[in-house]
Amino acid sequence: MADPYSKEAASDTYDQFLTTVSPSGIPSRTSMEILVRAIQSQGRHVERKVAFTEIADHRLAMEVAKELGYNMP
Repeated sequence: MADPYSKEAASDTYDQFLTTVSPSGIPSRTSMEILVRAIQSQGRHVERKVAFTEIADHRLAMEVAKELGYNMP
């Protein structure tokens, strides 16, 4: 297993994070699943299934996006 604190692991995690960035800043289930898989690929938290509601709350992001003028549903 690779060292989760190495520069390579940090770079891999950052690359995965970039795939999750949304123009509005609202986290999606898909993007959060990608982040969880990236962390688990480093051998961390592999013993459990992480629920979206445990790691993301879109309410604040939706409020901020609306105030910034994004066209939100």
